[in-house]
Amino acid sequence: MGAIRSALSNTLRSLRRAPPRSGDPRPKTERAGARARDSAGTGDAPARTERGCVGAGEDALERTRRDKFGVTFLVKICGIRECEMARVCVEAGATAVGVVLSPGSPRTTTLATALEIQSTLPGGVACIAVVRDVSLGDPSLAMWTGSIQFHGRENALQIAQIVGANPQRAAQRSIIKAVSGSPSEILAWDFDPTIDAILVDGQAPGSGTAHDDAWLHILATLRPRMQKPLILAGGLTPESVARAIEIVRPSGVDVSSGVESARGVKDAGLVRAFVTAALDAHASRPRDRD
Repeated sequence: MGAIRSALSNTLRSLRRAPPRSGDPRPKTERAGARARDSAGTGDAPARTERGCVGAGEDALERTRRDKFGVTFLVKICGIRECEMARVCVEAGATAVGVVLSPGSPRTTTLATALEIQSTLPGGVACIAVVRDVSLGDPSLAMWTGSIQFHGRENALQIAQIVGANPQRAAQRSIIKAVSGSPSEILAWDFDPTIDAILVDGQAPGSGTAHDDAWLHILATLRPRMQKPLILAGGLTPESVARAIEIVRPSGVDVSSGVESARGVKDAGLVRAFVTAALDAHASRPRDRD
C-alpha cells in the first residue's frame, strides 16, 4: 500500500521543473517545499517504457529531479468505478486512475469501492480521489490514504487546512487542483505551496466539451512560466489528444467522458486507444529549446 499511496507523489516529483530562474517572487523555501515528498516508489510498466516515456520529454522535463521514479508523463483515466476497468487502464499503460467520491456525478463511487480499486493497483499507478467542495470533517477524506484532486470551489486556505489535518499522510500523497478559469487563476494556484500539480479542465467538467485551439495556444504560452506540472483535461478523446499534446506540451493528460460509450460507462477499447495515442504523441514530440 505504501508504494501505491506514493505513486503519484513520485510521478509529480519527476514532472516538476528545476528551481525557477531569477525573478520568481516566491521564497526559496516555498519553491522547494512541495519537493519534500516521499521518494518510495517502484519501476514503470513495460508498455510505458516501450513507448519511450521513461526519461523522455522536452527541456522542462529534462531539468527535473526524477529520484527513484522515472515516469515523465501522466496519463489519468478518471471516473473509474470497478476493479476490472482499473485493470484495463493499467494494462493499457495508464499511470493513474481517478475515483470520484463527491455525490452528484454519474461517475461517483463509494469510498469502499474506491479503496478496493486502490488496493488492486500495482506500484507506480496512482489512485486519485476526486472531491468537490468537501469540508474539513468529511469522513471520506478521513479514511482516504491516497492522493486527492480538488475539483470544486475550494480556496487555498481550505485546501491547506484539509491537507494539514493529517501531516503524516501529507508526506505520502500529492494534491492536484482543478482549474477552469483564466491564466491569472492558473498562475495564482501555481504559486500555492500546498498544491503539487494543476489540472486545467473545461468550463463544464465531465461534459465532454473540448477546449478550442485558441485556448490551447494560450496554455502553450502559459506552461513555460509555470513551476508546477500542468495536466490537461477537458473534452479530450482518442482522436484529439495527440493534437492537444502537440500544442500545449503538458506534463500529463486526464480523460473521463472521452473514453465512455455512455455517460459514466467506460469503454475498454476507447481507454486503450486514448492511452496509446497520448503516450505515442508525448514520445514523438520535439524537445523544447531554451
